[in-house]
Formats: sequence, structure tokens, C-alpha cells
Amino acid sequence: MKDLMRKQDKPPNIEAKFRRTQANVVKFIQEIQAKRRKIVSDQITSYIRTIIPSLVGAFVAWLAQKGINVPVDIVVPTTALLTAVFGALYYYIVRKLEAKYPKLGILLGIAKTPTY
Repeated sequence: MKDLMRKQDKPPNIEAKFRRTQANVVKFIQEIQAKRRKIVSDQITSYIRTIIPSLVGAFVAWLAQKGINVPVDIVVPTTALLTAVFGALYYYIVRKLEAKYPKLGILLGIAKTPTY
């Protein structure tokens, strides 16, 4: 009878277990959110570092066409080709310079390289 009374006097420690579980769940959610922020940040960084050379290529192609008389029927393909060539060339040169001088990565829009 005394054993039965002792068990009844000590309520199960459900509340403490719940708090530990709740703390673990909160910690897990925070870790997931931090990883998601990093992934989103890296995606945005990679988008910016891709778009900037394309914009530079388009601008240089536009400038190049100002000095060249191009027949009307090939303006669009010529612009597309020049944009791709100048954009790729710009990206290549800046990446090579960035390897030696990391601060020059800002020429791609963001100096930080994304991690995959």
C-alpha cells in the first residue's frame, strides 16, 4: 500500500519531458530556417552574379552596334550573339581577376561567391 501511495504522490514527469521535446523541436526548426536562409541567399547571389555579366554583355553589344551598320533582318541574331560573347568574356575576365583580387568580385554584382 505504501508503494502505491508513493507512486501516486509522485506525478509522472510529463511536463519536463514535454519541455525537452518542445525545446528540441524549436531548435530543429531554427536550424532548418538558418539553412533555408543560407540556401536562398546563395541562390540570390548566384542569380545576381549571372545577371550582371548578361547586362554588361547586352550594353556592350548595344554600344558595338551603334558603330556598325547591320542589316535590319539580322539585328536580333547579331545582338543576341554579341550579348552572349561579351557577357561570357566579361564573366571570364572578372572571375580570373577575382581569383587574384577577391574584392574585384563586386564587378559581378556581389563580391561573395555562392556555395553549393
